[in-house]
Amino acid sequence: MIVLSLDLASHTGYAIRYDTGDVKVGNWNLTRGKVKGMTYKPMFRLWSRLESIEFNHDIGHVVYEHTFSRHGMTTHRLHSLMACCEIFCEQHNIPCSSVAPTVWKKEMLGKGNAAKTVYHQRAIEEWPELSFPTDDPAAARWILAYYEKMNGIDFPQSAIIE
Repeated sequence: MIVLSLDLASHTGYAIRYDTGDVKVGNWNLTRGKVKGMTYKPMFRLWSRLESIEFNHDIGHVVYEHTFSRHGMTTHRLHSLMACCEIFCEQHNIPCSSVAPTVWKKEMLGKGNAAKTVYHQRAIEEWPELSFPTDDPAAARWILAYYEKMNGIDFPQSAIIE
């Protein structure tokens, strides 16, 4: 089963686990640009990326980070991206779940408020075969690792913060 994990934001990090166990990580630029009135452009871009993956692969599950509170328009944009992801999955009959950042950080790193720099560095150490140029794909990989652990898929325990 192919699993897609997302760290939803203007620069969405993603991690895809294929049936073979291979994992691909990356980053999607979903920014709306400088054109006024393009508030929903990031949702269209996210939908397009999801369609592209679904067209080329049969996604078995989508898991994303559910953030609860930010400031003003940031909250609106993040919740719009979460809604877009949920609607896409519902329309394509793809199971979808979310996980709070404090939950996956506590479970995977031992500290619910682990800083971006910490989980970014831990991802580089844990998965040296993957490239993590920013913290976004690193977060997506950790979310995927959390999903793997919660569903009985093998996960090395060396990343726990002592």
